[in-house]
Amino acid sequence: MLGYSLRSSRRLLAGQPTYHTTRWQAQQAIQGMPCSTAIIVAFKSPEQQQHFASTFKLADGLDVTINQLPTEAAAVGQDSSNGTGSSASSCFKHQEFFQRLTSTHMGHTLFTTPSIPSTQEFMRAHTSVLPEGAVLVADQQTRGKGRGGNVWTSPDGCLMFTAMRRLQVPGTQAAFINYVACLAVVQGIKDATQHLVQGGLNVQIKWPNDIYYAGVKIGGALIHTTWSSSKFSVLTGIGLNVSNSQPTTCLDDIVANLQQREQQQQQQQSAAAAKVNKEQLLASVLNHLE
Repeated sequence: MLGYSLRSSRRLLAGQPTYHTTRWQAQQAIQGMPCSTAIIVAFKSPEQQQHFASTFKLADGLDVTINQLPTEAAAVGQDSSNGTGSSASSCFKHQEFFQRLTSTHMGHTLFTTPSIPSTQEFMRAHTSVLPEGAVLVADQQTRGKGRGGNVWTSPDGCLMFTAMRRLQVPGTQAAFINYVACLAVVQGIKDATQHLVQGGLNVQIKWPNDIYYAGVKIGGALIHTTWSSSKFSVLTGIGLNVSNSQPTTCLDDIVANLQQREQQQQQQQSAAAAKVNKEQLLASVLNHLE
């Protein structure tokens, strides 16, 4: 049994960008051990928030209570107590993400959490009630999944998210969804690193779902599709090493090495390496994924 506390905010900040958020506290029993997960729901526009509040329903069998969360605290990215004395704040910056997002649907409803067992499992449990283009991004996963049920290591420093899309395509084309998702990740990384290294990072795909750079794995994809109401519901789970060097390498290390080479070639003094921005990276991938 899952227990959620959904605190909905309706007021707007006059004269300021309205990136509205809703606090969602979930308590889940996993293998007999209680696990508390705090989720923030943010929207690119107030209209999307109103639609979410009027149409969203949790899966059957969940005990739900709804309370108000002050808009002012959430809209400027500030944290507030989840009622248990623990922090519910993810390090993900909603406003910066939305400012870089140019998609029509993907990412316009954004769930963020500091820690969750699995973004994909959570989204799978609520696929039928999620709005089109909903995305869940986590700072950490405690039970991340890879192909064949393999455990995906998900510490701090990784970009881990699952995006939901409903597609009306012929069944013969469904097999290509995985390839399109991986191509979106490759192009998203390239675009998000254009300002860091000349031409952006040229990462490669190891079919069907691994992301590599110079022969070293830096990420992967896990695609889950279901058929309902003449459409495929597609959950695209992505994990990328952004600033965590273990167990292989990460985007920040790759960028730092390339910048050092460029500086040496130009005979310039080495400066502090710029970092890959998670918000820009996620927005770039979603822009291409749509």
